[in-house]
Amino acid sequence: MITNMLAAWRSSFAFSMAPAEHWTLEHPAIAAWRYRAETLRSGPDDHLVTAAIELKQRLARNQVAALDAQIECGALAGEATRRTVGYDLFDTQRLAGLVLGQGMIAQMQTGEGKTLSGAAPILFAALQGRGVHVMMPNQYLAERDAQALRPAFRVLGVTAGLLREDDDDAARQRAYRCDITYGAGYEFGFDYLRDQLAQINASRQLGAEFTTTLRGKQSVITGRQRGLAWAVIDEADSILLDEATVPMLLSGPPSQQISDQRPYQIAQQCAETLRLNTDFELNSTSSRLKLTPVGLARIATALAPLGPVRLERPWNDYVEKALTANYIFQRDTHYVVLKDMIVLVDESTGRLHADRTWRDGLHQAIEMKERLALSGANVTQGQISRQRFLRQYGSICGMTGTATGSETELWEAYRLRTVCIPTRLPPKRLALADRYFTDRDSKWRAAVSAIAEVQATGRPVLVGSRTIQASEGIAQLLSGQGINCQVLNGKQSADEAALVAQAGQAGMVTVATNMAGRGTDIRLGNGVTERGGLHMIGLERNTSPRADAQLAGRVARQGDPGSYQFFVAADDSLLTKFALRASRDMVRMPHREGEIAQDFSGAVARAQRAAELESELQRKKLRAMDSSFRETVGKLYGVR
Repeated sequence: MITNMLAAWRSSFAFSMAPAEHWTLEHPAIAAWRYRAETLRSGPDDHLVTAAIELKQRLARNQVAALDAQIECGALAGEATRRTVGYDLFDTQRLAGLVLGQGMIAQMQTGEGKTLSGAAPILFAALQGRGVHVMMPNQYLAERDAQALRPAFRVLGVTAGLLREDDDDAARQRAYRCDITYGAGYEFGFDYLRDQLAQINASRQLGAEFTTTLRGKQSVITGRQRGLAWAVIDEADSILLDEATVPMLLSGPPSQQISDQRPYQIAQQCAETLRLNTDFELNSTSSRLKLTPVGLARIATALAPLGPVRLERPWNDYVEKALTANYIFQRDTHYVVLKDMIVLVDESTGRLHADRTWRDGLHQAIEMKERLALSGANVTQGQISRQRFLRQYGSICGMTGTATGSETELWEAYRLRTVCIPTRLPPKRLALADRYFTDRDSKWRAAVSAIAEVQATGRPVLVGSRTIQASEGIAQLLSGQGINCQVLNGKQSADEAALVAQAGQAGMVTVATNMAGRGTDIRLGNGVTERGGLHMIGLERNTSPRADAQLAGRVARQGDPGSYQFFVAADDSLLTKFALRASRDMVRMPHREGEIAQDFSGAVARAQRAAELESELQRKKLRAMDSSFRETVGKLYGVR
């Protein structure tokens, strides 16, 4: 009976090409998976290894249908994790595993167990013998999942390696030679660029070897990676969409240090005296800045006292970069200063990236603004967009709790369909109406009052902030009211998961940037469930509704109770950039202690749509540039 149902399902699946699909827990493959798992339960570990080896051989000889192999992998991986981790799979996790095995996006609510859901498709990819890359949003999650599942894979005779940020080439090669390789998503992209650069450098010595590689023949150069066969992506919306607005740049050491800092000094002095809307214009929506003819005239003679000076770029560009550093890029929002160095902050995740720098003099302009020693400009050795890199894999799939609203783009950019996985238990998440304020100070005072009120009931409170600056500002106000809190804002990345895991204890107040501890399970302490569970307060709405959903998803996991509420002010960056008229209307509204009674949810939603559209257009522009680049290379070398 199950065999007939599977045959009918295969036939219907072959014609499904929609960007979003609906699967149910009555899927016949789940029953087949569950039945096969029962037959494995009583056997010794050796039987699992034997079954895995036999399946690998059948896959190599094309003697098994893909769906049948996925069901077998699911049963093997599920039994191995039951024996090593101590958890049996739920049908919701089996359904997610099937979706991933078919090369799709599984949207699972936070707390539904994505780590164990990924074991089956990872094993399915690994047994095909070409390696599988498991991409995580950060180093901590990669290490956590590798450690959690490595014992289960070992029972099945499958090896699992881990990429670490400080690994040398030998360690990276060992990790890539394993059947499964875990790592932060960007590690795989940069290793790909390093391998490409090594091939290019070798081609200068080997003559026609590089041309041979471009024409599709196997290169004799040994790199770190052994190909791009499979990618299983956790927090897929973050890696596939949010991080895809910026290309990956592989930089080498500076070709030379800044020999003359005087142009940067004069540019900074000019930036401090030039007048907005007279000497320069600022587009707050696009964050772009340009000198006016009046401003160009004012700066024309600024360099004259220096005498002859060598400029690497036009003089007006120096000044415009200095203005950008002063008027657009904010400390503790776009960057932090650590150990007298500028460290970039990823705006979508709140994480610090010490290995990234800005180009074309902007990094040096910000260093001059902060009165730091100027670093040399790094030389870009290679670059690739995340879209183009990920599309080179033979097969990709992913998991996330927030794909809703992005199904069409995931299909257009990656040909990935999205399937929404039902929750195991009915959700008990309570959404409270947003509160609106005339300015940030009024909003923060109200937030502190709300935090104190909830904490007094014994419930824990998680406070989500968009920026490091906001997290430290609200923490200072809480401290002034005698409320102890734990602050997580990217500066404590090594400890963030452990600290977030404690956020569910009674009376705990945790202030965190939006993505700090993302992927970490927050378990409720004793008595918290009876009091209503974890409460989340968002200090502002984010440009992406998916980021808001991630924050809201931190509460009420696995059927627990919980609630959330967002506080919005007229001077929040979302409104000042994408809904300026609504922002001005809010300021003029009648209010009580800065709080506005009128509902502005429609204006917020429109602002988020505008922000999302801008990001999507930026990603489409990168894809178009990729296409143009490939066409140019194809004409140059006569290859596709």
